[in-house]
Amino acid sequence: MNRVFQIAIFITLFLLNQQCRDAYQFDTVAEDGLLVVDGEINDLPGPYLLSLGLTNNANVRPDPLTGAFVAITDHLGNTENYVEIGGGKYQLQGYVVSGVAGGSYTLKITLPNGHYYESTKETIPTSPKLKDSTYFVVVNEATTSSEGETVNNWRVNVFLNTTFESAAPGYYRWSVEEYYSLFPTCPPGAISCPPICYIHQPISYYNLKVIDRKSFSGSYLKGIKLEGRDVDYSFATRHYFNVYQHSMNPGAYNYWSKVQQLVSKRGSIFDAPPYTISGNIHNPNNPNEIVLGYFEASGSKVTRLFIDRGYIHTFVQTCFMYLPDYIPNTYFCWDCTQIEGSSIVEPDWFWH
Repeated sequence: MNRVFQIAIFITLFLLNQQCRDAYQFDTVAEDGLLVVDGEINDLPGPYLLSLGLTNNANVRPDPLTGAFVAITDHLGNTENYVEIGGGKYQLQGYVVSGVAGGSYTLKITLPNGHYYESTKETIPTSPKLKDSTYFVVVNEATTSSEGETVNNWRVNVFLNTTFESAAPGYYRWSVEEYYSLFPTCPPGAISCPPICYIHQPISYYNLKVIDRKSFSGSYLKGIKLEGRDVDYSFATRHYFNVYQHSMNPGAYNYWSKVQQLVSKRGSIFDAPPYTISGNIHNPNNPNEIVLGYFEASGSKVTRLFIDRGYIHTFVQTCFMYLPDYIPNTYFCWDCTQIEGSSIVEPDWFWH
């Protein structure tokens, strides 16, 4: 397999690394030690997240890159540093530099070994926001198992309708993140019970939807499938699908269109186009160095869609003791903070 093709596949794996249930299992190895960047600043209130990784020859996912110094500079000359929060993730609070429509931003990264990288100057578009509405459908649908057998699984499918309120040009993308609540096991007669956990599952790029307004003559789009999720214990109480709309500049649109083309391949990896997806990060001291991923500046809005247990008309396991759907001998039922992405801090919108 040639080096360029390996690199293109690895970009996709990085974007899918947080959504193991949907990730493709490619039997391939990328070049070792390439920097991978995935982050965004938008015109929503901060904080803003950034992920850094290094490709490796032993795993399909990049290794988290820790110890980097990351900063961002805006069009007014203001600079703010990111704070490392663990696992190769960095957070910009937005106290000094925040996203505004029409604002321009440059990301700067210094690795522990002293290598320096920066993004091109990225501008948040002033394109009009689209009017989104979301809905879900709970279905019992046939899927093919890893052994090639057809099985029926209950799934929650999330769909989008959107309206173009003007004919103004623009580029748009949608992505979905999940939050769910988990009530841990509280034995009868206990003096105190463990706190409720709120688990964040990061944005999935598996069902990527990228559009150019000029490609549509009508005023709306209907029935766009954004996500499909197997029913499991995460639907025992409230489960959110937060749908983000991103208005993009031409560079970001070009990048995400290529990513969409790559991840939409459903068969062999050899169906994927053999090219490198050029990002917007470079090493000024070594212009020939390949850097993967993209730092994006976008106009954004979020639509929150929640599902309570009553909408799921099938068996759902739970951490409540002495109920027929109790999950026995499950570590997270006794300490749900052990689940990756878990916090006992309730998002201020969760129960409203």
